[in-house]
Amino acid sequence: HIPLTASDVTIGSLIIASREPNAYNHRQTGFLEQLASRIAISIKHSQLYAEVREKSHIDEISGLLNRRYFDELIANEITRHLRYAGVFSLILLDIESLKAVNDMFGYLTRDRLLAEMGSTTKHTIRDSDRAFRYGGDEFAILLPNTPVERASIVAERLRKRLDSVMTSRNVSATLSIGLASWPIDGLLVNEVTGAGEAALRRAKES
Repeated sequence: HIPLTASDVTIGSLIIASREPNAYNHRQTGFLEQLASRIAISIKHSQLYAEVREKSHIDEISGLLNRRYFDELIANEITRHLRYAGVFSLILLDIESLKAVNDMFGYLTRDRLLAEMGSTTKHTIRDSDRAFRYGGDEFAILLPNTPVERASIVAERLRKRLDSVMTSRNVSATLSIGLASWPIDGLLVNEVTGAGEAALRRAKES
C-alpha cells in the first residue's frame, strides 16, 4: 500500500498484491514509490482541470449554469432524445422589474436577490433537471424526459416559491414564464428555444 500524495495531500492509494510473502524487494518498492508519485501528480492535474472546467460552466452571481453551457447541453439533449426517443421540456422565466431594484438599492442588492432566486430554483427542481441563467434577469430550466404538462406543474411550483422569495424581501417584481417542448415545438435548438421565447413574450404581454 503506497499513498498517492500531491502537494502534501493524500488523494488515494496504490495497492499491489501478491499471494507470496515478501514478494517485493527494495528496488521494486522504490520503483513503485516513484510510480505512485507520478500517478498522484497526474490525478491532481486531472482534478484541477475538472474543477476549472466546472467553474467555467457556472454563472458567478446566480450560482446557476451559464448560457454558454445551456447552448451546449440543449444540443446534447436533442441528440440523446433523437437516439433513444422520448420528450423533454424547456422552461424560460423572466424576473421583471429587477432593474428598478438595481436603481433603488444598487447592484449588490440585486445580485444577492439573483443568488437567492438561483438557489431557490436549484432546490425546487429535480436532480436530473438543469437550471441556467439564460440572460440578465432570465432563467432557463431543461427537464429531460418530461412532457409539457408535467413541466407546467414544475413551472407553477417554481413561480410560487420565487414569488415567496420576492415577497419576503419586499421586492415589487413579477415573474413571466414560457414553456416549450421537444419535439412538439420543433426539432432544432433554435426552434425549441424560439418557441419558449415566444411563449415568454406572450406571458409578459398578458
